[in-house]
Amino acid sequence: MNISVIGCGRWGSCIAWYTSFIKHHQVLLYGRKGTPNFTRFVTERRNDYLTLPENIILSDDLHEAVSYAKYIVISIGAQGFRDFLKDLVSREDVTGKVFILCMKGLERDTGKRLTQIFREEVGTAAQVKAVDKVAANFSLADAQRVKDIEKTTNHDVKAVEYFLKEKLGALLTSSTSQRSQPSQLL
Repeated sequence: MNISVIGCGRWGSCIAWYTSFIKHHQVLLYGRKGTPNFTRFVTERRNDYLTLPENIILSDDLHEAVSYAKYIVISIGAQGFRDFLKDLVSREDVTGKVFILCMKGLERDTGKRLTQIFREEVGTAAQVKAVDKVAANFSLADAQRVKDIEKTTNHDVKAVEYFLKEKLGALLTSSTSQRSQPSQLL
């Protein structure tokens, strides 16, 4: 399956690496031209945490990123999210796309969740299933899984990141069985 990841910071690059190297999907990683993270990936194919496999496509062309895949993971800063979406829908047809928000935070000026912002800016042409679905269904078994991971990593934040990576993989796998619909947000 083709997957586009929008945002090449630590979290976006980790998701791109994971979906390519571990899950064996075809991945395009989008970054803004000239930004330090994207420039380093273009020149070195690495950041301080990981090296991208050669099969991950790097692109600074948003049209290419949206056209490449039905499944689009967004991992950018929350405060720039609304402006990104306005730009996206002004230039691209997102009908039939599935968006997976792998970001955290609230919009500073409005206090709105990212899923609310997505629906306001993109409307119902795209459906959203958010990673905060993980939070809504968080169980004692999930808490134990985080603790088990923490025993290995010796770091609570890393343990949560690894846990979310596992859940993201499951979310992507379950999404592939859905029938084609208007765009979706995962």
